[in-house]
Amino acid sequence: MQRVVQPERPIPAELRSYFHHLIWDIAWMGIVAGSAMSFIGVYVARLGATPFEMGLLNAGPALVGLLFTLPVGVWLRSQPMGQAVFWSAAWSRVAYLLWVLFPYLLPAPQQIIAYVALVLLMTVPGTVLAVGFNALYAAAVPPEWRAHVAGRRNAVFSLVFVVTSLLSGSLLHLLPTTPGYPLVFALGLVGAAMSTYHLWHLRHITTTSIT
Repeated sequence: MQRVVQPERPIPAELRSYFHHLIWDIAWMGIVAGSAMSFIGVYVARLGATPFEMGLLNAGPALVGLLFTLPVGVWLRSQPMGQAVFWSAAWSRVAYLLWVLFPYLLPAPQQIIAYVALVLLMTVPGTVLAVGFNALYAAAVPPEWRAHVAGRRNAVFSLVFVVTSLLSGSLLHLLPTTPGYPLVFALGLVGAAMSTYHLWHLRHITTTSIT
């Protein structure tokens, strides 16, 4: 018996804008992940970071997240979810500007300390963003559309991440350490800013704004 393929349902007009911003948000974050986040460890290692400093850079954010996740979850219950997600993203991602500037402002030993400290500091609002975004996503996307949106977000992120990683690696191969790494970090800054811009369009959403 021949299987009848049902045509895909059109996205409801009232949800189309939410889906648009959610997909573009993750696309720009693919640029961040494929540039700044992928190569910060390489750069710090080239500066002469010790094994302890490298371990702190890699594992420190997980520890900070562990310490703050439960308090953040309690705090978010009383906050407008869209606003909390937007502002936590803004405060976390503005730090990428310093990633671009540190190579020009600090000598290598001080850069190592500055990058490690800044990554740990970014993780505090980043934890608010990570916890709050799950609730924002659940509010913005009805259950019957979550697989649709999640699949497209995952596909877009993977594609952009791969392309950006290859581009960043090529730039670092062709350019000297400075300005090579600041340029890669600048790509991350642009991606972070644009992702935050799309979250700004979702700032009015609360956990009860869509049923």
